[in-house]
Amino acid sequence: MTRYLNAFPIDISKFDVAIYDISPQPTTPAWNRLDQLEDDVTSNTGGIGVRYHDGDSWSVVACGVTNPPERINNSDSQLTLTESTVWSSDTDWDPEVISKALETGLQDFLTKHRGYWGEKYNRVFQYTPYSSEGSYNMHLGYKVSVEYADGFQLYLDPTFKFLSGKSLKDWIDQVGAETVQEQLTGERFIMFSSRTSYATLETIYEDRTVMDDTVYGSTIYELNADSPAPQADDVEESDPLCGVTYSNNPKEYTVSPALLYGTPGNNDVLNESAIISPSKRWEEIQALARDVSFIQVGGQQFDVGDNELSGDIDRFQYPNLEFGGGHVFDPQTLGDLPDKWEWEKEMQQLLAEHGPVKRVRGQRNIAFAYPGSYPESPTQTYQDIQENLQEYAQITAPGPVGPIEHTDRAVWNEWVAQQGDKIDGLLAGLEEGESNDRYYSLVNDVNGAPVQHLTPSALSDYRDSSLFNVSMGLAAKMGVRPFVLADPLHTDIVIGFDVNGFDRTSIGAVTLDGQSGDVITQTTSGFSAGRSTAAPEFETKSALRSQIDAAVQETGEVSSFVIHRSGILKNSEESAIRELIPELVDEGMLPGTVQWGVVEVNADTPHRIFDTDYDLQAPTGAYTTIGGRTGIVVNGGHPYVWQGTPRATSCRLAAGNCDWNIEALTNDVFRLSFLNWGSPGSVNMRPPISTNLATELAKMFEKCNEIRYLPF
Repeated sequence: MTRYLNAFPIDISKFDVAIYDISPQPTTPAWNRLDQLEDDVTSNTGGIGVRYHDGDSWSVVACGVTNPPERINNSDSQLTLTESTVWSSDTDWDPEVISKALETGLQDFLTKHRGYWGEKYNRVFQYTPYSSEGSYNMHLGYKVSVEYADGFQLYLDPTFKFLSGKSLKDWIDQVGAETVQEQLTGERFIMFSSRTSYATLETIYEDRTVMDDTVYGSTIYELNADSPAPQADDVEESDPLCGVTYSNNPKEYTVSPALLYGTPGNNDVLNESAIISPSKRWEEIQALARDVSFIQVGGQQFDVGDNELSGDIDRFQYPNLEFGGGHVFDPQTLGDLPDKWEWEKEMQQLLAEHGPVKRVRGQRNIAFAYPGSYPESPTQTYQDIQENLQEYAQITAPGPVGPIEHTDRAVWNEWVAQQGDKIDGLLAGLEEGESNDRYYSLVNDVNGAPVQHLTPSALSDYRDSSLFNVSMGLAAKMGVRPFVLADPLHTDIVIGFDVNGFDRTSIGAVTLDGQSGDVITQTTSGFSAGRSTAAPEFETKSALRSQIDAAVQETGEVSSFVIHRSGILKNSEESAIRELIPELVDEGMLPGTVQWGVVEVNADTPHRIFDTDYDLQAPTGAYTTIGGRTGIVVNGGHPYVWQGTPRATSCRLAAGNCDWNIEALTNDVFRLSFLNWGSPGSVNMRPPISTNLATELAKMFEKCNEIRYLPF
């Protein structure tokens, strides 16, 4: 058996750095300002500028420089050299700063010398199309990442991006500006200039050209002689100006249509064509690895190893699960890796025989609201779901409150006024392709009561399985727990935490019992974070205080807890946590010896595990650790992924007050993914229940005033 990672060692013995103090300090949110300061340090030192936060203040580290200037002046800040030194493994070096400098150095090499353009989050894409699908070109790219374990490791992960084969200028020349404006206003484009970015088309100025300097941001000034984008060669002085806006910024900027290329958005046909088989993915990884023999950072070069990392990759076993009556099920009895249908059949049999581990008492009044175009008898649908609820969830529903057609607004509003407060749950039939906004609207109509939606096609395809899934989804939202973990986690409680949303963001949080993984409490209304993906300190403390308080009330004492932060732990959140815990100790809510930690749980990583026993596919449960602070695990791999290569979930210990075992914490993340049911039969594991529920709650708070159920 051979297993290996998409990672290559980087040889670093010493690293030249210069550290600059910033005065005055950037104000929150500081990201755009810090971007500019990093650029200033890069251009003035010849190295690579990387921001650094020591918990109290920001500084910028110039990486790869030996003779830095004493001061760097900026229109708003002054950067003063405080230290010029050499970092090594024997000194107190900062691996995160070095990793970021290495990532930037590689990205600079690929964009300047190998025909790639760069994007956020360390992604690069080739200008030359890899292939074409209809009117779109498919461009091969990579996510590059450097992480530190016993040494620094370069991760390479291929990906694809689709762009229109024609620029907006080509479309204007072909069909005219008026038609283009009518059809494409509001569409998303990628803009190629000195810095690639995404933009939304707002208008086309037919009476103004790129030579018009009366409009802010005219392309003729934005483009520079050394712009790496080949699209810049297509700009002509007679091009009409296009007004565009960028994300979260209402200000309009102008650009030549020759620099704008359309993106397809979420297109299932294109997405399917971009699936990379494990063998093909590995070929592309090796192709780029052969082209990268070293990484340049300022005046230093660091060699990249020729061979991928392998070994020390193992598999977690599926966790034992507890059903009703204390019955414990060992999944290993199904064999090494049971497929989805074997798993679902077994879950149904166990629920029919032993019942759920946690029931709801008494009869449940369940309404069925359906669209006017519903193709079958609503009564029949309700009866089928009623039978499934009784058989598998032990819920008795005496008969539908309704059914009622929800597409006639007047009739629906009258029904809600008369019957809405009498229901325990709502089955909501939606039109095919109907947006989630209708679902959120129905949740608000019934004041946050449990709502389970379905579409006619969901019942027409694999009807028995779909009825089971819909029924158990509603049952779980009403408080039924089909099964929980039979063995405890490695901490008293786990708190799932996320900041998410679209136009505005909110905090979502859930708290799980460490004995079983069952949910103790959840946020029922949003803690606003504005438009930021970082939760403010006050809101973070308020949300976590309420979660910990409820857990203490439920369990009696909490002597240890871990927060699963979906994505990246922000500085404001870490500061809030470090302030909150001593306060709770002083108040007597937590003991003085409480152990705590924060694990960043992130599925959007470059980590891949390849296993020769499964045609390079990673089996479910495959994991490894990277140093003492990061674990990666495949929550859903072989045999549940038939195409492509499963992405591993990263579990990084970002903060804590004790020596946590990262393998144990990663195992907890894997086991909690088994409780993240689309239904109890869905073994296509997603993120753990902790982060998944927190994320879904945060998204719903943007649209819903109150949520009195868990969004399984």
